[in-house]
Amino acid sequence: MDASPRIKGSLPSMSYYFISGNIPDEFGGLTTSLLLRSKLFGELQQTPTNFLTFGFDAKFREKEEQFYRDQKIDANYTSLINLYESYLSDVTVGKRTYSEKIDLSTLIKQKQQSTLIKKMTLLFGRSLPEYELTPFDQSEAIQYVTYPVEKKREEYRKDGTIATVSYYQHNQDTPYLVEYVNADQLIYLDKTYTLDTQKNEYTLSKINWYSDEGNVIFNKESDMRQHWIKSIQKASNEPKLFLVDSRPQDRHILRLSKEKNSYYATILHSKHYGKNKSTLKQRFKELMANRLNLDAIFFLTKEQLNDFRLLTGPQPNYFFTPHTLGRSLDVDVLNTQRRLNHAVIISRLTSSKNIPESIHAFAKVVERIPTAKLDIFGSGEEQESVKALISELKLEENIFLKGYTKNPDLEFQQATLTMCTSKFEGFGLSNMEALSNGCPVVTYDYDYGAQTLVQDGINGYIVKPGSVQDLAEKIINIFKDEQLRDTLSRNAFQSAEQFVPSSFITYWSESLQSMITQSDRRKMLEKQYKNHMFTLTALEDSSYPVFKIELNQSVSEENTMSLVALDRTHKLECFNEPLKNSGGNLTFTSRVAHLEFNTILANDGDVIDFYVCISNSYGDKLYKRIEIDTSHFDELSFNTDFKVLPYQTKFKKYSWRVSKI
Repeated sequence: MDASPRIKGSLPSMSYYFISGNIPDEFGGLTTSLLLRSKLFGELQQTPTNFLTFGFDAKFREKEEQFYRDQKIDANYTSLINLYESYLSDVTVGKRTYSEKIDLSTLIKQKQQSTLIKKMTLLFGRSLPEYELTPFDQSEAIQYVTYPVEKKREEYRKDGTIATVSYYQHNQDTPYLVEYVNADQLIYLDKTYTLDTQKNEYTLSKINWYSDEGNVIFNKESDMRQHWIKSIQKASNEPKLFLVDSRPQDRHILRLSKEKNSYYATILHSKHYGKNKSTLKQRFKELMANRLNLDAIFFLTKEQLNDFRLLTGPQPNYFFTPHTLGRSLDVDVLNTQRRLNHAVIISRLTSSKNIPESIHAFAKVVERIPTAKLDIFGSGEEQESVKALISELKLEENIFLKGYTKNPDLEFQQATLTMCTSKFEGFGLSNMEALSNGCPVVTYDYDYGAQTLVQDGINGYIVKPGSVQDLAEKIINIFKDEQLRDTLSRNAFQSAEQFVPSSFITYWSESLQSMITQSDRRKMLEKQYKNHMFTLTALEDSSYPVFKIELNQSVSEENTMSLVALDRTHKLECFNEPLKNSGGNLTFTSRVAHLEFNTILANDGDVIDFYVCISNSYGDKLYKRIEIDTSHFDELSFNTDFKVLPYQTKFKKYSWRVSKI
């Protein structure tokens, strides 16, 4: 019998693995969110978590120590685990000892005495190895030692231990071999690269891992990463949650079959659609293709959750788990003396933040209120263009670029309001921080987060994107009306209560427990309908198709059935129509009045697969492919805009190939 997670406090008791590709040197909202989640799970629930990273990083241990020093995470509850540093380098007998290494201190000393060395070399007629030393940024520690003659480069960690050795052919900038060295000077892994003559560079062809159980060969990075996840799953029978935070990592996890006590989940940190809400961004297509293998998808905003349903239909395993402040609210912020007619923006100065429209809106505010001031904190690639725009509009006495602030809370507490003209957000962390400090938010209705954070006219205002004049009018109204300012400020503070740590834990505990319960019920459905077969026996091709489906066994009256079509590439839902009994206990029909082909083709899909979806009274769903005999493969003519050609797959399942006429 499957082990089920025991409830410990309010979070399910199981092993938690939060997955990201790496830890950036300068990380943003995604990594911050992951670290804070780990910290709060530990401090508030005494629940251990594991932060998994896949990419090789010579700075990994340094970053880990910094996180613990800065109290970004609690060492008692959160483990930072890296594929290379924490697994491959430990579980090894080694290819050999890397004995060619010259001690760093010797190299540095020789470099400092280079003039003397050259004289001694000439005097005794001996040559010493030629090399170049490259330090870490703003550090005396050596990061690379390059031997130009030998075409070899050694990479070091900041503690002076060697990490990798790369070997190059002459006239090539990419290596043909990279060896990875652990703390015991053992080469635990190497990567071989083959010359791509068209690109004139080397591409990865083979990975050799010298494990303690023998040499293991991988053809690509993904194989190695999946091997690691499999080993974690099989290490114990304890229930485990693998939560993928980073979209590039989806393919390494979601394609894997799950062990019986494992759960797969993802969380969305950014907008999933491109040109319109029917077109997926490329980075989200792996998630969609494997969504039927997921136990949960977590959303930071209700708006994005609802938009996702437009592509997939309603799903019971979609959960709303918003960001958190990471701290309790302090009512004293409402007593802070605020600067009159003073606005603040704390944001990166990048194109997605759309700062120029904030400046244009504030220019209209200054026309009506000449004493109005706007402080902009942050930096980015658009800093100079923003500065130039302020000068062009002659607003140097009203708008000020303040750079980085170490105390954003104080800036929000002293401001009358904050404004936001972002084109899109994953959530809008700055706006959440503003509300917690009693600072009203005047914002464009960006995707996603504006409506989750701001109640129009209650704790701020939401205006249509691009409505610069409307944005300015809302700011002017707040600046001029003291009673309105006070009301919005109090409401802003109160609305932030939903983002305090206790609320955060409640969202997660309820969602995770529901995920586990749903998974158990789906397993019951799978067992109950394991031997059921659904066969298409007739198809009426008229103004709309009518499907006749026969079952080999009866279905419980407690369950409902529907005919569902999903595109094969991304599992987008084309239609979902109920199956109705048509004269026999095991014969059902479905009339499909509308088929959504445009969305499929817009996302580069062209094949539709047919399922019977069995739902229980809780809304849990089990998808079973429809089978077919060989008599229904004529081209269909119910829609003159599309060519629809039915066919039988090699496993005797029923599918359509669709193209635009």
